Parts: sequence; C-alpha cells; structure tokens
Amino acid sequence: MSTDEPHTVVLGEGGRGSRRQKLIPTLSVLEGPEVGAFYALDPAPAEHRVGRGDDVEVQIPAPSVSRVHAIVTLAQRDGHPGISVVDNKSTNGVLVNGVLVEHMWLVSGDKVRMGDVLLRFEWMTHDEVRYHLEMSDRIQAGNRDHLTGLLSRTFLDNRLEPLLDELDIRQQDACCLMLDLDFFKRVNDQYGHPAGDEVLRRVAGVVQGSLRRTDYAVRYGGEEVLLLMPDLGLEWGLEVANRLRHKVASLDFSDVAAGLGVTASIGLAVRLRSESGAAWFARADAALYQAKEQGRNRVCVADDPASADTDPRLQAVSAKVSEEPSVVSAAETTKVPSAPPGTGTIPVDTEELED
Repeated sequence: MSTDEPHTVVLGEGGRGSRRQKLIPTLSVLEGPEVGAFYALDPAPAEHRVGRGDDVEVQIPAPSVSRVHAIVTLAQRDGHPGISVVDNKSTNGVLVNGVLVEHMWLVSGDKVRMGDVLLRFEWMTHDEVRYHLEMSDRIQAGNRDHLTGLLSRTFLDNRLEPLLDELDIRQQDACCLMLDLDFFKRVNDQYGHPAGDEVLRRVAGVVQGSLRRTDYAVRYGGEEVLLLMPDLGLEWGLEVANRLRHKVASLDFSDVAAGLGVTASIGLAVRLRSESGAAWFARADAALYQAKEQGRNRVCVADDPASADTDPRLQAVSAKVSEEPSVVSAAETTKVPSAPPGTGTIPVDTEELED
C-alpha cells in the first residue's frame, strides 16, 4: 500500500510489470438474514443509503434495520478518499466495533452493526471484488430452490436457530404458515410433470409477491411451502393466509393446459415463547392436516390457548375462528396492506406502521 494514496495499491515489484489499482470500498454481511451478501460501493453517487427500504443503494432486509438506517459517504479526508458512516436517526442505532456512534470514519476491517445485521467494511482491489461477488452469488444460489426460487431447506436449517433466538430476545410474535397444494399428484398424473413444475413456479411467484422483505418462504417439500413471518400475530397472519389462498385459487393456467387449476390448504401457528422450531412447525402441520380433513382450500389455526388467554387481541380473533371450526372463509378476507404492522414489543422501525 502506498503512503501517499491509501486508496491505491501498487502491484508488482516495479518496472513494466508494476501497476496501480484503485481500491473499492465494500461491505460484507457477517451476521443477519443475508449472510454472505456482498456490496461494492460505486463512487458515484458519493452517498449510499443503507437500510431495508426499496429506494436505498444498499438494501438489507431485516426487521431491526430501519428503512434508511445509515448514510455511507465517500468523501475526502485529509486530502485522501475516505468512507464515513452516519446514523440516520435509526431505531436501533449504528455501532462501529461495538461502540455506538452518530458519525465515524471507517478503516479496513471495521465491523458495523445495524440492528441484527453485522457488516464488515474493507477496501478491495477489482480482482478481490470480482472474487467476492462470485462467492456471494454462489452462497445466495445455494440458499434457493432451483425450480421455484424459494428458499431451500438448507437455508432454513442454517437460519432457524438464530431466528428463534432473535424472537425470544425481543419477545416478538411470529407466524408460521404451512401451505400445501390440494390434489397436486393429480396435476402431475393428468397433465404431466412439466405442467406440475409450472404450477409450482407460479404458486411460488404468488408467495414471494405477497410477503414482506423480512419474511421467509421455504420450499419445505414437493408441493409444500413453509412461510415464517417474524413480528406478526394471529390476526394479521390470518389475513395473509387467506390472501395467499385466494390468489392461488385465482391463478390462470389456461396457457399451460385446458382445465388446469389448483387450490391450497394452509395451517397457521403463532409461535409460543421459547417454543422450538420442531414443535412450532408440528402445530402448523397439524392445522394443515385439519384443513385437508375439513375439505381443503381453507385456512385452519393451530390450537394455542396460552396465547389467546394472555392477549385480548388474539382472544377476539380466536373466538371468531372457533365459530367455524378454526376455518376462515374467503368471505371473511379483507384487504391486506403490503407490509402488516409489527405486533411485538422489540425495537422495530416505527416507519413500518406507515405502509
């Protein structure tokens, strides 16, 4: 590294083989929902907004990260290019190497925490950036099911325990939806596996288009999808489940095969405090089985007397559900905002309520 230009590195021992490379500022995700994600910061524009919002330059989909959590700026410092981070009045603040800061100049190796997400800042050469981008793409691809684009079981296995720990620490509500396509074997038998694959792809598209960026949609089995929705209680979980059920039933497959259509049954379970993932999913699966037994194309709610007894808001919903054997009909479905408000007690960005 040259002493006069800290952002420039000299490669080679000198002579015709030596060359200078400008270093590129980068951010790597070490902890959080998008572990392995990598961002190379373009020098134009000078300011890069970091947050979970849709209009930021560095997007981090995590509920503890504000819409515009921080501003990372490329600017001159003592006559040389430098990088600073400024807290944008975020809900959970910005920590650099464990210290809460409002403004800080960064050096290579600094670790920046925004909510649950830990980032590492580094200056890198073009070759290093290219390598890390390729590795990030491979990591992200390994987290996805190749057919549907939904998250894979491998991702769920790696991410579940940290997610449950976050829910417990913050005492957050969370919903699990277990969605299964009705009579899907008949689709494959009658129309062929290529048609069945197209059904799965389109249903996956409906699922992905209906969830918030902080939710997880996993291909759990052949035609079974597991949805995990942090910071969401029973009432909003029912709204989302019925919206999904209605959209799946409304899908048009006329271009695939005449007469082809599908419906979905959904089991819903609100996580109990300190409940294991296995127990949580088992309750959702039992509710899904109940939906199948009661005729399919419906939503059933897992037994959860503890939550209903302690939360008056859930009591009213549970009473409403119990009037129709834990089934919510399409007629009961109302319009659902794209990002339901949070129901937990943890520090979640209050701008969420504006959606």
